[in-house]
Amino acid sequence: MKSGIINTGVSLIDRDYHNDHNNVSILSIRIAPDGFSYAIFDTLRNKYTVLESFDLQGVSNESIWIDTIGVLLEEKKINPKSFIQAIIQSDFPGALPVPEALYHHDNKELLFKYNLQKSKEQTLLQDNIGNLGIVMLHPLSLKIKSHISSFFASETIIHQQSSLLSVLYNTSVSDLSGVQVFVQINRNAFECIIFNNKKLLFFNSFQYKSAEDLLYFLLYVMKQHNLDPEKQKVVLMGNLTRSSAIASKAAKYIRFVHFINKNPQDDFSVAFEAVEDHQFFNLLNLKNCGLSAEH
Repeated sequence: MKSGIINTGVSLIDRDYHNDHNNVSILSIRIAPDGFSYAIFDTLRNKYTVLESFDLQGVSNESIWIDTIGVLLEEKKINPKSFIQAIIQSDFPGALPVPEALYHHDNKELLFKYNLQKSKEQTLLQDNIGNLGIVMLHPLSLKIKSHISSFFASETIIHQQSSLLSVLYNTSVSDLSGVQVFVQINRNAFECIIFNNKKLLFFNSFQYKSAEDLLYFLLYVMKQHNLDPEKQKVVLMGNLTRSSAIASKAAKYIRFVHFINKNPQDDFSVAFEAVEDHQFFNLLNLKNCGLSAEH
């Protein structure tokens, strides 16, 4: 067995946490080619008690990825089958949003092939985002899917773009909110979402290498939708801090830059004060997204 290097990015654990509480807790996991994060929500105390995030290095193929995740779960003594619910958020590339009106289950492979590439070693998963009338198709390695199934009694795998769209729709927009612009920052990509009175106007993901790249794409999208950077509020979330280069650049070119707040319906351990409210927003709302998935 060969595993990659595991670097701890964030480790927040409530002082009263004990894994004996896992049988009344919800486990939320985010998997990516180069990362792994998880959060534990205690349903009795209605509180998040654990949040940990790891960077994976030297993971050059699926077998090494699988071995690395196995080592990590063993070291952290995480047994997904001990939780009352376990939800997996996939951040593997290649998600394709399809309007329900154009979607038919029997043709999903052909529909995906016309837009994106999928290898024979991948299976095609789908998330039904009913409140937005969208079906999200996303590929996942058959090896990784089989490995996940062996660890979980009953796993739900949802793409992170699906949960993001659903949670924003459910918690952050309203029929009278007008135009709202949301930007989720990931390590090498970001999502831009625009709603108008709870109708989805725009959604896309962009690769970027620098803060300047990100701002170029964001301002271009705003221009295409006739949104004035001097008047339009933009809400940021994800992998950045308020003092980061991205936040500073955004504030320079966009007058009203805000950061999304935590979900007021959930409580958090005081240990979570070590991260800013907008960080891990998507993962910490995974249990609230209310999505169904077909595998």
